[in-house]
Amino acid sequence: MIGKRVLTVVSAMVILTGLSLGQSWAGAPKPCQGGTLKVAQSAYPPTLDWLASTSIATREIDVYIFESLLTYNKKFEVIPMLATKWDAAPD
Repeated sequence: MIGKRVLTVVSAMVILTGLSLGQSWAGAPKPCQGGTLKVAQSAYPPTLDWLASTSIATREIDVYIFESLLTYNKKFEVIPMLATKWDAAPD
């Protein structure tokens, strides 16, 4: 009875160790430029015109096509994305 329990615990430890090391065995892919990126979408977008559509599928694609001039960091401070500098208008 104790032998089965020990075997079960050891087996579980070996499996968990193997699962935690699984990604390091495969290794990270090397970055490359060019080629084709294939992405699965849950829905077909009716248009890629984000001004003319409220479709979630359109938004999910357009976020990778269109970049804004400014964005927010983790502290919700305005930081540049495409802009190199900007001036705030006095109000």
